[in-house]
Amino acid sequence: MVVFWLIPAAMYYFSVVRPRERQVKVVDLKRNRSVGQRMSDPARPRLSKEGVTTTDSLVTSTPRTSDALRATDTLAVFDLDGTLIVSKGREVVTTADGLRACLHPLMEHSCQSALPAGCASDFACCGEEDQHGDPYQLLHNATLIRPIADRLRALLDRPANECEVAILTARGHDPTWLASTLTRKLQLRRPLRPDLVHPVYSPAFEAAMTATTGRLGRTAERKAFAIGRMIELVRPSDVHFWDDLPSNVDAVTTIMQAEHADLDYHPHLVPLECSLKACEEAGVDVREICHFQCRDEAGAPPNSLVQSLLATPIAAQIGLPHYQRPTTKAKLPP
Repeated sequence: MVVFWLIPAAMYYFSVVRPRERQVKVVDLKRNRSVGQRMSDPARPRLSKEGVTTTDSLVTSTPRTSDALRATDTLAVFDLDGTLIVSKGREVVTTADGLRACLHPLMEHSCQSALPAGCASDFACCGEEDQHGDPYQLLHNATLIRPIADRLRALLDRPANECEVAILTARGHDPTWLASTLTRKLQLRRPLRPDLVHPVYSPAFEAAMTATTGRLGRTAERKAFAIGRMIELVRPSDVHFWDDLPSNVDAVTTIMQAEHADLDYHPHLVPLECSLKACEEAGVDVREICHFQCRDEAGAPPNSLVQSLLATPIAAQIGLPHYQRPTTKAKLPP
């Protein structure tokens, strides 16, 4: 008689009680970690493609929802100009009395104080070339900064649930166009996601930032806002950010500390020397790219605006004061 009531009791134990005893911590998919678990914990859960969160010691089934599948461990964000590539495109600056000069992205940050007030800027051949048909194929012909590009490729070769790669640039491209163009340029095995490519001067980005914040800031503020949008989309455990301008790195660091202090954050400042070395290895004369005189004025004496820019410390560092811009028949922007 005892045997008969032991059988259903055993079935109840193994089907109900035992599984409950084996349950593990609840996983907060918004941060891809167990509740109460620190980000530095080496046993941080990882979300697999099958929707199963695992560590070395536990397996927890989770619903196969699109939000769950989107969570990832690492968000790696890369700036473009001066971080991944060196392009021959430049911003054309014109004073109120009609004097022109060109500012390459490598020079812009260090030369702002030498520009007179009231200058107008034309970015048609520096950051918005796709909107003008890209007649000079500036991205296609850009020089790769190989150590950083190789790092991006290695991160993108990891599964999407482990790492997502994003592009954050002070350009005005259409994100889908830029994602496709950079995927080809960088020869990536996994394509860049257009929703993780943020040109912070594109019409779509400016509309989104204005709707959210009510204002548009300078490049550093725009990049900081974009990082926040990427985090909401990917929901990583840690964030890495590569940029060549200290002001951009500082702005992103500030917002990470203020609004995302629970994430591990790793800023990476890419020095100017990386761009100079990349150009040297590729046989590209960085003086031709960075000289302040417009290419269509080659052969004429530098105007007073160009001369004031040639007197800056960054110009001396690169060797521009005594450089004579050659005339060329190559199809290049001004």
